Amino acid sequence: MVKLGVIRKQVEPTPVVSNLVVVRKNNKIRLCIDPTDVNKSILRRHYPLRTIEEIAARIRDSTWFTILDCKKGFWQIQVAEASQKYLTFGTPWGRYSCKRLPFGLASAPEVFQNHISTLLDGLDNMDVSMDDILIYATSEAKLKEITANVIDRLDRTGLKLNKEKCRFAVRSVKFLGHIVSAEGLKPDDEKIMAIRRLKVPETKKQLQRLLGMKPLDKAPPRLKRIILDVQPYAPSIIYVRGENVPIAATLSRDVDNPKEKNEDELEVHVVLNVTKPWMDQIVAETESSEVLQKLIRCLLEGWPEELAHVDGDLQPYWNFRDELSTYEGVIFKGDCILVPESLRKKVLSLTHAGHFGIQSCIKRAKQLVFWPGMGRDIQRYVDECSVCQKHSRSCVKEPMIVKRIPDYPFQIVASDIFHFNGVNYLVLIDSYSGWIDFKKLCTMESSEVIEKLETWFAVWGVPEELNSDNVEFRTRTPLPIVEEKLKPIVVENVNKSLEAARQKQKDYYDRGARKRLELNVNDNVLVQNQLTYIWESGKVIAKTDTPRSIIVEKNSDIVRRNMKHVRRSVVSITPKPEAISEDDPENPEGIDPDGPSSETGNTPSSSPVVSPQGQPSLPVLQSNDSGHT
Repeated sequence: MVKLGVIRKQVEPTPVVSNLVVVRKNNKIRLCIDPTDVNKSILRRHYPLRTIEEIAARIRDSTWFTILDCKKGFWQIQVAEASQKYLTFGTPWGRYSCKRLPFGLASAPEVFQNHISTLLDGLDNMDVSMDDILIYATSEAKLKEITANVIDRLDRTGLKLNKEKCRFAVRSVKFLGHIVSAEGLKPDDEKIMAIRRLKVPETKKQLQRLLGMKPLDKAPPRLKRIILDVQPYAPSIIYVRGENVPIAATLSRDVDNPKEKNEDELEVHVVLNVTKPWMDQIVAETESSEVLQKLIRCLLEGWPEELAHVDGDLQPYWNFRDELSTYEGVIFKGDCILVPESLRKKVLSLTHAGHFGIQSCIKRAKQLVFWPGMGRDIQRYVDECSVCQKHSRSCVKEPMIVKRIPDYPFQIVASDIFHFNGVNYLVLIDSYSGWIDFKKLCTMESSEVIEKLETWFAVWGVPEELNSDNVEFRTRTPLPIVEEKLKPIVVENVNKSLEAARQKQKDYYDRGARKRLELNVNDNVLVQNQLTYIWESGKVIAKTDTPRSIIVEKNSDIVRRNMKHVRRSVVSITPKPEAISEDDPENPEGIDPDGPSSETGNTPSSSPVVSPQGQPSLPVLQSNDSGHT
């Protein structure tokens, strides 16, 4: 292939390296690549192909036919040098890149079809389907004339034909799985031979399959030949139950298929990148394993018809029997090596060398090796890894336990300790009303905590239940009491009371406040950096539906800011502004020209709130970012 100019040695780094697939067909070796990863990124041309119905309409009244076959069609299309690096594949002798269009590339059929169609454009009475060219005419003389024009066009462009597969001036030819003749189109006898050889159902299973009611069965394990045939189309392969494809299921199982003398024998091999010492060790351990030697003999001589007749040591391999094969003393499941039991611990250690998680290790191992129960062994090995256990993530949280809902205020209260700005506080919350209060702790001793709780209980009464750190304490006095006396008295005019309280709080809050001028789109503004508190130049680009919020652009960034961090500007500020000194003659007192901030807290507001027992409590400071109460 190197001498033919199909591939070349690659020594430079490439963005992708595909696997090499070796195909033996009719005692000949054919090398293909498996560009699965490349196909995912290819932009298809989607060049249309004529359907068999369209071709049937075009060949009407034709009685003479010629079929031409392009020799190794894809190899006759050169690949641009810039694209060759994406068609690199690995071999035991190094990396090679394709100089010609390779088989298996998703866009290869479309590229080839487009090339041939463009080459023969303008010629009548001919149709192209991939590497087959069908020529048809109503007379033999006309057919020879058209054939000569087609061959002349191909010869001038250097495209070669396969003489063995070409047929000239015949009454019928095979094309797209049909027989094309003067009578039109009819199915190819070889394609319907399986139907003619269909056996009469003799068992319930065969009858169910024939009727389209086959029960759930495993997908056919040996799909390599089919995958190789459809590889140019980059299909997505999914498993479909046999009962949903009764025709295919029936023809694949209940047909006498005698081996024809001229039938192609196809074997697909995959080149495995395994070092010689590893392979020698696997071969040696396989030879010394009594179980694996039994398995090899079973693979060579054939499996029993039923599981009950299989040796006990081989029964774990029963479900994989159709996927197992042996070559040069090594057992394979597909293209994965079956690891002898003596080497499995070493393989587990290598698989988990980077301390990957369970699923990552399983995915990594399944690409290369196999043994029954491998996933379970990997999970156990990872679970027993001391390093992984030491650095594992926290446990997943447990479902929430819903506490009993109280019937009246201060029946159930909750308490805990929190830390804020270097100080410890004890907080108390009423589970009924959501009322909250907290006290500062000088120490973390239980005696002080008890003292604070007793202070609350002296004011609001002793609760029936105290919850702290998931522990419930029964604290109700043993003296009898009527529950009605513990329930709050209905307060009249609640809305008016709340409105008056909020208005009073607003009056306190608005002292020193000033209404800002409205900003419009495209206004130049200054935006305050929230980390450095430095103002930076910006521009208003949009408004929002929420109050006191605006969209600005600064330093090529688009951000959303509260109006308290934005102000109108008529000048631009450099990225590194100089700080204003305290003795600035234009601002001797350092006064903000926009007025005091609304969140300085210099004039805190207070208002009476209703306590859990229906009585006024101590004033509570309330304010927020937007000035809402």
